[in-house]
Amino acid sequence: METQALAGTGTISISGTPGTEMKTSFETACDYLQANIRELTRDETLDDYDLNVQVLNPSDAGEGKETSVGFLVGIVSGILDRSVRPQTIVLGAMSLMGELVAVSSLVDKLQLAVDSGANSVLLPAENKSDIAKIPNELLDELQLMSYTDPLDAASKAININ
Repeated sequence: METQALAGTGTISISGTPGTEMKTSFETACDYLQANIRELTRDETLDDYDLNVQVLNPSDAGEGKETSVGFLVGIVSGILDRSVRPQTIVLGAMSLMGELVAVSSLVDKLQLAVDSGANSVLLPAENKSDIAKIPNELLDELQLMSYTDPLDAASKAININ
């Protein structure tokens, strides 16, 4: 996913190959950020930006319902003009109010992260009970970090102090 945030009038677009679930996740991230952007920047609203997100989906995966927190992190990265930590994967979904949902099929997603070259993964705190089920081979390859709300995920992914 590539994100661009430019000074603008509040235009929001998603392009590339997002499926229906991914588009819904993107809209959820935008709606949540619209309501909570004052926690990041006191003087601006989401309407001060034109957001462009491109989804690169070479395998044309039909999934995407657990991508809303990743979209939020990408948008915040664009607005603050700060890169996400290299080799970091953000997993998780949220509601419009920011309630987090535990990641399903966590071991499979962590294996995919390792296979893709990631060395750190951000997970919702709701997945803490699943850590004991993760094989040691994966735990040795990844630094797992939990977040308690969507903006906490952005803060940890972008190293906002």
